Amino acid sequence: MKFVSKTYRSSILVLCLFSATACSILPAPEAETTAESTMVFDQTRYLESGTILLSHAVPERANTESLAQNAFEGAPPVAGPMGEPTLFAPLIGYFPPAHAYLPADNETWLEIDKAGKKLTLFKGKSPIKEMTGEGEISIGSGDYYLQHKQKQPLWYAPDQYFERRQLAVPEPGDRLRYRRGALGSYALYPTTTFPIHCGPVWSEDVGGLRISAADLSSIYYMLPVGAPIVVK
Repeated sequence: MKFVSKTYRSSILVLCLFSATACSILPAPEAETTAESTMVFDQTRYLESGTILLSHAVPERANTESLAQNAFEGAPPVAGPMGEPTLFAPLIGYFPPAHAYLPADNETWLEIDKAGKKLTLFKGKSPIKEMTGEGEISIGSGDYYLQHKQKQPLWYAPDQYFERRQLAVPEPGDRLRYRRGALGSYALYPTTTFPIHCGPVWSEDVGGLRISAADLSSIYYMLPVGAPIVVK
């Protein structure tokens, strides 16, 4: 009886394994290629991978036109460049984004206030030094970078400098055009034509923004070439 019982249990185990294997290897029955059957998913067949698509119905053009026409009562007709209705509201106002420079924590940069001719040296968001200059700031508001800085700089005299003094105008690039001392001991160039200098006096010929030599020397050594300069 023990032998029969073991044989019986073994037969049941083999039958279960065969059934499970048969379920995994039997191919799915082929569906008839009809218009209705092509859209029916075969529930007896399981794929190893796939994709789930989430979507919604696209509104009809008639609904789009109705929405565009009734979106704003009393507003001008809403239409695209070719006259087609759109879902965009008419432009009733423009608010420019607030402009503010966002420095890094340890970044050294310079802010120039054109109205007050005031310069503020910053370390990150903290002001380090404030100073006031004289002259003209001939560049527009915006973000600049320190292009060049020089000790004992030479000033390149334009034609007007010689013409006002009734002097012979040298050729472009002539050494007579280069004048030492007009810009003082230090000069910073946010652009190639606008200097921040510490000349002995400010004159229309030299131009730029003049500050004291003591103030400019501190900026000169703390502000590296390439540092941001914000003019507002």
